[in-house]
Amino acid sequence: MEDAHHDFISEYSGGSKKTVCLNDISIIALAKTLKVPVVSMEEPVTSGAKKLHIPDVCKLQSVEHLRFSEFLRREKLKF
Repeated sequence: MEDAHHDFISEYSGGSKKTVCLNDISIIALAKTLKVPVVSMEEPVTSGAKKLHIPDVCKLQSVEHLRFSEFLRREKLKF
């Protein structure tokens, strides 16, 4: 994944905090290996900009992505 998304990883694209970092890629890779969803508060990138968010990489890697509220509903958790 690091090679496939190299141009969008902040450590390689000038350190922009508006795109994914190597930690995000590692978490997505682990989720793909374990066949579990990734939970985050991020929205997908809607423009054609040279950036990706966690949901975008999940979609490209066929990993399920859930927003935190979706995760709570799915697990029937109430606070």
